Amino acid sequence: MTMKHIPSSERFQKNNIAYALVTYNFPSFVDRRKRSFLSRLRNITFKKILIHLFYRLPFWLLRVQPATIIMVMGGGEFDLSMYPISERTDMLRVHYFDYDIYLEEMKKDCTIEEDSCIFIDNYLPFHSDFQSQSLITSDKYYSLLINLFDYIENRCGVKVIIAAHPRANYETCPDCFGKRKIIKGRTAELIRKSKFVVLHDSASISFAVLFKKPALFITTKNSPSGRIWL
Repeated sequence: MTMKHIPSSERFQKNNIAYALVTYNFPSFVDRRKRSFLSRLRNITFKKILIHLFYRLPFWLLRVQPATIIMVMGGGEFDLSMYPISERTDMLRVHYFDYDIYLEEMKKDCTIEEDSCIFIDNYLPFHSDFQSQSLITSDKYYSLLINLFDYIENRCGVKVIIAAHPRANYETCPDCFGKRKIIKGRTAELIRKSKFVVLHDSASISFAVLFKKPALFITTKNSPSGRIWL
C-alpha cells in the first residue's frame, strides 16, 4: 500500500508526525430553564446517541496519537475532553482572530457620517446550521425584526443597518428587512462607526466589546426550543 492510500490517522501514527489543534470559544446563549424528562427524551435521536458515544471513545482505540500543541482561542473555560490530547500536549492560549481584524480596523480613519445602529445578522431562518430545527418561519421572523427596527429608529433617532452574516444571500430577498441597507463583509467597520448594536447571539459581539459599543440582546416569548431568537 502506498502512503497516499493510508488513512490520515494511520499516516500520522506510522510516521510520528507532530500536529496542532485549534479550538475557540465565543459567547452563546445557554438555556438554564428546567426541561421535563419527556421533553429531554423527545430531543434524543439516534444520531445524537452515536455522536455522544463516538466522542467518548479513547483516541488510542481510533489509532490517533495525541496532538503536540492545542491552541485555545478566546477566554473562559473549555471542555477539551473530546480532543486527542494528553499530559504531553502543550496548551497555547491565543487571542481570537477577530482581534486581528480589530487591530487592522484601528489603523484606519473613522468618520461617523450618521448615527447608526447595527444589527448583527445570523441569517435566520435560512442558516444551514438550523435548517432542521424549524426555529421560526421567515415571514414571522422578518416581520418581527422590521417592527422592532421601526421602533428603535423612532425612539433612538438612529438608522438601523444590517451587518449581513458571511453566509447570507440576501440578493434573493433584498427587502426582507424593509428598505434598510444590507452590508456584507464590513461588520467590524460598521460596528466601530455605530451608536450601538442589536443581536441575538454572535461571535461578532467581540467587536462591540472591543469598540466599547452598547449591545441590545433580543428575544421573544415565542422563543422555540429554548433558543434566544427574536
